[in-house]
Amino acid sequence: MLLEKAPSSSSHCPPSAPTHDSSKPRRTKLVFDDRNYSADHYLQEAKKLKHNADALSDRFEKAVYYLDAVVSFIECGNALEKNAQESKSPFPMYSETVDLIK
Repeated sequence: MLLEKAPSSSSHCPPSAPTHDSSKPRRTKLVFDDRNYSADHYLQEAKKLKHNADALSDRFEKAVYYLDAVVSFIECGNALEKNAQESKSPFPMYSETVDLIK
């Protein structure tokens, strides 16, 4: 089986127009930054995302929001691990996050 190599320059391709249904609310684009937030920040974000997911009826959108919430819960646990001043253990956070995934 032979695979064709993609053209090395994409400057000859016209930009594609975004296709989306304007009747549905669009999720915001994920932006990654190097800032470190507190565990509480990640926990509040995770709770917000989970509650938003609970309210959705579309199964795919619901799954995506739940996955975003899971990432925020994991980031909360990670922030708890990194900050020795935090009095909470990160392990219950991870355990409850696994329960959410199930």
